[in-house]
Amino acid sequence: MRNSKSKTDSKGTMDIENLELIKCIQNNEGIQKNQVVVLFSNLYNRIKHPSLENLIDKHWEEQKKKNPTLFDGLKFRFHTLHTVYGPNESEMKIQLLLGLTSYKDFLGTCCSPFTEKFLEDGRKDFGNHCTYMSQSLGIGALVETTNHDFIFIKRSHNCGEYPGCLDRPGGHPEPEEVFKSLVKNENLELTETPSDVPSDLVVKEIFSSILREVRDEVNIPLDYLSEPWLMGFVCNNSTGGRPTAEFYISCSLATADVLARYREGSQAEVDETIGIYVAQQEALLAESYNEETQILWNDLTPAAKGAVLLFKDCTKYHFKIENDQ
Repeated sequence: MRNSKSKTDSKGTMDIENLELIKCIQNNEGIQKNQVVVLFSNLYNRIKHPSLENLIDKHWEEQKKKNPTLFDGLKFRFHTLHTVYGPNESEMKIQLLLGLTSYKDFLGTCCSPFTEKFLEDGRKDFGNHCTYMSQSLGIGALVETTNHDFIFIKRSHNCGEYPGCLDRPGGHPEPEEVFKSLVKNENLELTETPSDVPSDLVVKEIFSSILREVRDEVNIPLDYLSEPWLMGFVCNNSTGGRPTAEFYISCSLATADVLARYREGSQAEVDETIGIYVAQQEALLAESYNEETQILWNDLTPAAKGAVLLFKDCTKYHFKIENDQ
């Protein structure tokens, strides 16, 4: 299921170094919600570093000064993934092992000058480079219109990650959405993880949250969005291996209608994006790009590029990547 690090092709078209893809593809399609199981436990939280935790706090305060809109909230932590088969391979399921982390810990361990130190010490102390890492689980989706266009948004310069870059709609599943019906204390601390969290509630939040993100970022009502299909996970090694779950969603609106709704400016997260772009499916999935598509590709975030590559596998599109010698 897991691919090794991708290489750059000889023409520079698929510049996807530092990405690892974990494919959740069956019969050339992504998997549905009923094929995902979650084991949630504080056993899967990150282990605090014995001497570097103060650097996380320091980095957070520095980032807050640069961007006062940053908010530290609970996030799911991706620990690992297992593929489980029934009596035959047609009964494949994905088992996710998730814990808790926070956005502050994500920035401090995955997006700071100390990232390599956290990775190195994890390998040295536990034989696992992710032990001290936040591994905050992100989500994203390729949204396809009835014109077979993909929708991309330009991230606001206030975003904590990849400001000003083109991206697929996305964000994070929110643990609070799961916990609010299980705990009374709204100021939940990481040490107060509910002991019994039903798997179906976490799975529901993961699949529901990506629909909310598309609605809130692009202004597409939920009634126009299909059920998400999980294509797989993209691990971005330039941010400490941070994982994102990548989905495919079909939109029953034409491209012109999507653009018009976005430009109304009434979406809930209007301040998180500063533009919308479309790319024709045929052009984006081609083996080589024209100048216009190449410019768009170059501006995509690593996770968005990974999502496109996963979609290629889902739709039997293939490309040849030559190893740099």
